[in-house]
Amino acid sequence: MDVESLILLEARPSAGETDEQIVAGAWDFEDINGRYEAHGDVLTRRPRRSLNTAAVATIFHRWLQEEREAWLDVLWRDPLVPECLLPTGYIGKEAWRRRRAVMSEACEQMRAFEPCESARQ
Repeated sequence: MDVESLILLEARPSAGETDEQIVAGAWDFEDINGRYEAHGDVLTRRPRRSLNTAAVATIFHRWLQEEREAWLDVLWRDPLVPECLLPTGYIGKEAWRRRRAVMSEACEQMRAFEPCESARQ
């Protein structure tokens, strides 16, 4: 493969399909939106207590794992097409904004974490 070469093609469908029709036929955005909603449900379950005991820290860690799995599940299916090709009703951009906000709050929780004396030994 010659990495110094680049070929760009611009094509048009021969049967007159619109970009929206091609995108809708290629990916199941109803399913993708459903997975974003499921991820949103995980976000709402974020433990909000201070991470001041090993038990609470363990619950928080499990939530982080669940959140990551739900996010990767949706990203595995979302083609992340350019905005001009996104179908009406796509919720991925809002889901990303919400995830950033919730994970920012989770970061603050982790910054405030102080392990108990027994955990330091």
